Amino acid sequence: MEKETFEFYVDEEITTWYRHRFSVNATSLEEATALVTEAFKRGGFDEIPMLDEYNDDSESEILYEATESTGKEQLYTWPDDALLAELD
Repeated sequence: MEKETFEFYVDEEITTWYRHRFSVNATSLEEATALVTEAFKRGGFDEIPMLDEYNDDSESEILYEATESTGKEQLYTWPDDALLAELD
């Protein structure tokens, strides 16, 4: 039987942490924590700017040192992208 060449790729699931820095005006740390917690319950990061209409001081960054494999990989054929196996 004659050999053929088969093309594959492996997708590896990676978790990446993003750090979102922002300020909240409040009378205490407890109040600020409660405001952020309630904002997240309403709509996650989209609600944070609504905590203080005058506060536009925010920034985000990827925490590369916190990026790691979840241990989940999947084997696919190329180029038809058929999932063949879970490799975890």
